[in-house]
Amino acid sequence: MKLIGILHKRFRRFKHFKIVLLLLSVGVIVAVIWNITGNKSKPLCEKCNVILVSLDTLSALHLPCYGYERNTAPNLCAYADKNVFFQNSYSQAPITLDSHFSIFTSLYPHTHKMVEILKNSLDEKYLTLAQLFRFNGYQTIYHGSLTDLHLPLNRGIERGFNIIEGDSTIDSWKSAYSKLSEKVGGQQPLFLFLHTYAVHKPYLTGHQTKHLFTDIPEYPNISLTQEELHKLSPEFFSFVSDLILDNNYYYKNSKTIVIERQIAEKLKLQKNLQETKKIFDILPDYVKGYCYIAWNQFKINKNDSKQVEYLKALYDEQIYNLDKKLGELFKLMDDPKLSKNTILIITADHGEEFMEHGNLGHGLNLFSTLTKVPLIIHIPGVEPKKIKEMVQGIDIYPTALSLTGLKPESKIEGIDLTGMIKGNKNAVKNKYLSSEYKGVSGIQLQNWRFYYWAKKGIGMSLYNLDTDPLEQRDVLPQNAKKVNEIIKLINSSPAFFQ
Repeated sequence: MKLIGILHKRFRRFKHFKIVLLLLSVGVIVAVIWNITGNKSKPLCEKCNVILVSLDTLSALHLPCYGYERNTAPNLCAYADKNVFFQNSYSQAPITLDSHFSIFTSLYPHTHKMVEILKNSLDEKYLTLAQLFRFNGYQTIYHGSLTDLHLPLNRGIERGFNIIEGDSTIDSWKSAYSKLSEKVGGQQPLFLFLHTYAVHKPYLTGHQTKHLFTDIPEYPNISLTQEELHKLSPEFFSFVSDLILDNNYYYKNSKTIVIERQIAEKLKLQKNLQETKKIFDILPDYVKGYCYIAWNQFKINKNDSKQVEYLKALYDEQIYNLDKKLGELFKLMDDPKLSKNTILIITADHGEEFMEHGNLGHGLNLFSTLTKVPLIIHIPGVEPKKIKEMVQGIDIYPTALSLTGLKPESKIEGIDLTGMIKGNKNAVKNKYLSSEYKGVSGIQLQNWRFYYWAKKGIGMSLYNLDTDPLEQRDVLPQNAKKVNEIIKLINSSPAFFQ
């Protein structure tokens, strides 16, 4: 009987063991299934069309949804309210070339090294966003300027595009819209890049009886039409000659600079206007285009506050004109057949300044007037959301891939914003932002922006955006602790330009 009792107890233990084993087995199976499906969350819009819109030179600080007092963009801001709206988005550089290569590669300028026109080509080890989409079965279309040295179609930007077409005007986008409409219900998804210089200087609004945002009378020295901009005169040719010969010439890295200097010498000697024009016409189109804009800028009196305010109003008017044209794109996106399987990303490469820091235009510093840009994303099925966390241009690449279920296949330096879009508590966020240009680096930590001359190791400044959003007062001397914190971060991170 004693033996039977022992066997009975062991049998009971064995039964319990089998139950435990069974439960453990079920748990392992569930864990495996979760790992395959649940843990690897489904993309928000797998294999969806992606439209990436770059509104060149559009400053976030000139949009009402970013706090601007003028209603420059009612359509764009209404669209922001209905979609995912990033309230603190910044570019990597204050100029087209550097910034666009950062968007297309998710790399800081010092990594991709595309920072001088007419010089380098993108290292082939870095894959562009268009290449990733094309490798994964997308039709890829570039629609923008075909002759722009800041978007060079022979140095890397063109890689991955099946079709390259268009010009720098937003009116030409209509041909791209037709290709997009053809994709409704189709099997092959589309990646479409749209670029425009609609608000870039000079601000050719045309002559108006009354301009939208100013009562200041028109200035005869400021061109408002293409005809006025391209008007030739002895004074213009003298200016062009001095511009090239005095090394103030923007394209001095050009391989043809010797020829251009010879032409400049001839321009100086000519007296006959028609003969001078023939010599000027020998210059490459990109040189002539730069000369026209430089001449227009040269005639502006930067010390005249009314003239500067007038220019600012023209820029705002061009934003308003662009916004009306964007209404056509938003109307197209209202089609449920398109909007339910299309991601639309709207951003800019840099902003514009109107003497906030002693300059007109862009490409001269890294202040937020030039680096704060809009970022608005439409994602099918995602509710409207305002996101305050800091984001930057290099984050667009990994986010666009993640939303569609794809992954980067070469080095990137941006973060995926999908977690923030979903509202995940543990979403990856930027601890800092970094921008750079011509040896100067700008670091942003929440409301602080810090600038330093990286290569020389001298010159620093610090601004508090909460109390001084236009960065007019350097508060570095009063904030030694914050400066030391930022310098420690710079020295410990390879991400920074040093």
